[in-house]
Amino acid sequence: MGEHKPTGRLMGLREIGARLNVGRQRAHQITTHPTFPDAHDVIHAGRVWLTEDVEAWIAVRRPEANANGKAP
Repeated sequence: MGEHKPTGRLMGLREIGARLNVGRQRAHQITTHPTFPDAHDVIHAGRVWLTEDVEAWIAVRRPEANANGKAP
């Protein structure tokens, strides 16, 4: 996967995929799951989420992502 790391307060699919070490298609599946936070906004490039919301979701739903040293 790419080396896109969250650098600001917003994350797109590419950053979420990189954060979870999954591809764009899997990242899309994850972000459409009912437990995933609602997108903060929709821009020309697609939906974006607040980094803090995504990180909170990861802490609860994907703790192995933090255990593997992938926390920002």
